[in-house]
Amino acid sequence: MIYRILTTLCLIFWMFPASAQECALGVGGKDTDLIVLVFQLSETQQEKLRLWTEELEAKNAELQAKAKQLLQTQPQSTTEEVEVLGAKYREIKEVMLANSLHYDRLLLGTFNELQYQTYVELCQEVFRSPMAPEEATSNRPGGQE
Repeated sequence: MIYRILTTLCLIFWMFPASAQECALGVGGKDTDLIVLVFQLSETQQEKLRLWTEELEAKNAELQAKAKQLLQTQPQSTTEEVEVLGAKYREIKEVMLANSLHYDRLLLGTFNELQYQTYVELCQEVFRSPMAPEEATSNRPGGQE
């Protein structure tokens, strides 16, 4: 049991360095109301945020189930098995992170100049790199315009 807990903790720590540099908004997270408040989102932006949050939650729910199943079924008796587990788990988490950052960029694509400048300033305060906005298109996830 302790071995499984330590394995899980190691996997979580391996995941964080990949995301440490980018300044994420956290679309789909617990701070949606804070995003609306800080950036003073318009009604249109709030509706897009709501839709994109739902899309992200649906996409990541499948990945979370896959990760949970992996942790429950992957053998962990040897170092090699734990390394295989770590690699598979990291792949799933990287896809989840990429999904999240994609929706953050979509929201940034709706920002006006003042909102984006606020975002850049907040990122600089926490020593993170601001992300470039991404335009929503019909062939991309969340492409409802």
